[in-house]
Amino acid sequence: MNLKFCDRYIFCIKASITIIVIGMLYVKPTGGLCNYLRVIFSWLVKARAAGDRLTVVWEKTPSCNGYFEEIFEPVKDLTVVHWTTKPLNYEGCMPCGDYSLVKELVPKIPLGTIAKWPIAIHVRGTDFGEPDLAPFFSFIEEQEFAVYLATDDAVIQRQLLDKYPNKIRVMEIIKKSDALRLTTLKQAVIDIYTCAAADRFLGTKNSSFTDIITLLRSD
Repeated sequence: MNLKFCDRYIFCIKASITIIVIGMLYVKPTGGLCNYLRVIFSWLVKARAAGDRLTVVWEKTPSCNGYFEEIFEPVKDLTVVHWTTKPLNYEGCMPCGDYSLVKELVPKIPLGTIAKWPIAIHVRGTDFGEPDLAPFFSFIEEQEFAVYLATDDAVIQRQLLDKYPNKIRVMEIIKKSDALRLTTLKQAVIDIYTCAAADRFLGTKNSSFTDIITLLRSD
């Protein structure tokens, strides 16, 4: 009798347990820093909607020359690894939809490092091709105050500094190199958040870097 009671009791306890299995999505972004961010946060939207976690395989490459954990604080529901043997749900540089969750990013850069400039521009160069600088010339000449320049191209930076020595401000001088990316991820993050905080901003059309800045500037 006691044995049957115990068996039944154990059975009832087991039957009352709800097992919740949280899934995991695995993605590997490619391209530059802001390509990575757009892919990651578009998939994070999907993961949260499904009640899953997202694991990102963040590879250090010539196009993205550093690691997530070096420049950003941890993000809820997001795990960043440098390699995995798991099958990937996605590998590429195109976002799968809305990536506005990028606003959850908190840079590890000290706030004092990110200067407050009322006016900023982002001029994309290097492998993006030679930009049309005419709109930037006009924009700079219209401004009463100095303009913060964000760029990954040493030639463009020097050209604008030479043309507007009293108006252009940069975080630091870019050294010429054969590397694909001439700026560090820390420099890129400072440029992103400085431009995002500016009162007026002009960016480069079809640039993922400008796209992220514009998103961070939105309400």
